[in-house]
Amino acid sequence: DGDGNLAARAALRFRERFGVDRGIAIRIAKHIPVTAGLGGGSSDAAAVLRVLARAFRIREPGPLAELALAVGSDVPFFLGRGPAWARGRGERLSPAEVPPQHLVLVYPSDPALAIRAGDAYRWLDEDRGGAAPPLPRRGAAFRPSLLGNDLEAPCLARRPALRALLGSLVGHGARAAIMSGS
Repeated sequence: DGDGNLAARAALRFRERFGVDRGIAIRIAKHIPVTAGLGGGSSDAAAVLRVLARAFRIREPGPLAELALAVGSDVPFFLGRGPAWARGRGERLSPAEVPPQHLVLVYPSDPALAIRAGDAYRWLDEDRGGAAPPLPRRGAAFRPSLLGNDLEAPCLARRPALRALLGSLVGHGARAAIMSGS
């Protein structure tokens, strides 16, 4: 759906970086809603980069990782092979141990509750005044005490109905409830 789509941007940047002059047709069946905070667009972009790297025999991981970061901060994560802690803009990844989990995803049908990533990050910057909290230590295992989302507090402050939704999940037996993505 145009150059604003992360998958399309990944393909265009791939063509530029590796000198591909042939046309590339991409068809994506979307199953993750926009603004769900699940990395749908970023995972699509990473998949495009992987497929194109295979098709054009690009084997060097460094240039592909740089290209992924140029497309979007979350794209390098989806080039990885599993759970990871991300630092920097998303380019410094280290493995994370995540035990099996039972998860419930709730996607509110009210479009007024949708939050664009750009807004979430802007609100975070506004609320923090530029300061950033410490990150979990490298290689830390996933524990409930580490369950969190830095973007959640500013978003819940501006969308109180989401706070009620998370409280309802805990009230119905969830051990914890957090916002996904932004």
